[in-house]
Amino acid sequence: TDGSYVLRLVNPPYINLTTGKLRGLVDLTYLVDKSCTPPLCYNVSVHREILTSPQSFAVKLEKEETVDVEDAQGKELIAKYNITQVPTVILYEEMSAYPSTPALKQFFSVEKDGSYIFRRLSVVGNYKDLATGQIVAIPQQQ
Repeated sequence: TDGSYVLRLVNPPYINLTTGKLRGLVDLTYLVDKSCTPPLCYNVSVHREILTSPQSFAVKLEKEETVDVEDAQGKELIAKYNITQVPTVILYEEMSAYPSTPALKQFFSVEKDGSYIFRRLSVVGNYKDLATGQIVAIPQQQ
């Protein structure tokens, strides 16, 4: 009423003034399999390019780590999130601070803990099916 403008939809990262918490710095885990690397399987780092690009999601990453499916942490992630295909990525709960998250839901599942798991591997290329141990080749589009 006083003529001031209030920006209500703020792109992360930002500080939530109610809680004082910094929102929007996302941790990212690349879950890989040493037997399924490029060119056999798609390059999982394409996710970083897509997620952080200002022309797409403009996600600000705080921490990135690569975990192999054979490592204890990899096995834990597979069991926790019922991951059946690799390579994939896991984005942790700060991803929910981004207004673009509804667009991710066509490719990612949102887990109970707020993590986002990339599930539609066939849209980016070849991947490994963990149940069969086989590499699934996706036909190249002309």
